Amino acid sequence: MIENAKELLATLKEKSSPLATETLNRMRKKTRSLCGYVRSVTDRMTVKERLLVLFAVGVVIGFGVKAVSNGTLTIGYQDYALKGKSQAYDLNEIQRKVIEKNASVAAGAADPTAVPEGGSCQ
Repeated sequence: MIENAKELLATLKEKSSPLATETLNRMRKKTRSLCGYVRSVTDRMTVKERLLVLFAVGVVIGFGVKAVSNGTLTIGYQDYALKGKSQAYDLNEIQRKVIEKNASVAAGAADPTAVPEGGSCQ
């Protein structure tokens, strides 16, 4: 059984290897032709034209990022417009609990979150 599987894998490898090599060569050729085209276009451009193209690409990418993140990212002044998340913390509730805990500890009551001293059961 194992020998049959090894033979099958060997034949698959032999048959797929030329196809994979051919596909890889085709992809390399396309990449070279694309890189050559870009290089030929940029070689004919002046420095000002290159900077203008870079600026235009930056503006397009900036608008795209802003459009995609418009509903999720804010810069302070739009915080009120965000929907509340279920994982948000209620700071007033936390402050109230801390004040109650400190008041009970100051009054002499035992702190319920304190670590007990002494021996432990095992």
